[in-house]
Amino acid sequence: MKDIIEVIKTRRCVREYKEDQISDEDIKFLIDCARYAPSGFNMQPWSFLVIKNKDVMRKISEHGKKSMIPMLEPMKDVSPKARDFLVFLKTKGTDMFYNSFLTSYLIIHYKSFLLE
Repeated sequence: MKDIIEVIKTRRCVREYKEDQISDEDIKFLIDCARYAPSGFNMQPWSFLVIKNKDVMRKISEHGKKSMIPMLEPMKDVSPKARDFLVFLKTKGTDMFYNSFLTSYLIIHYKSFLLE
């Protein structure tokens, strides 16, 4: 238990990634691990979509950014974090996935997620 607490307390976010390819075997392993994540009533409402095309990922990021802006606009005057996130979303060239190798290959999406 002590090891888990240490991992939780010392974890850090990473925003810069290598361009190394991830093998299909590793992707399948990660998906298999993700299937075991807890969910309400053990319903596991997710599905997995593997995308290896960075242009498609950029389009998904742009679509997501445009969708989030109207939700955050009403909060910008009462929440500094919402205001800062709006700046990020409105900045040309920013990527919601931070060009992450993992999210560039593995998107966990819910059944209600629609891609235009």
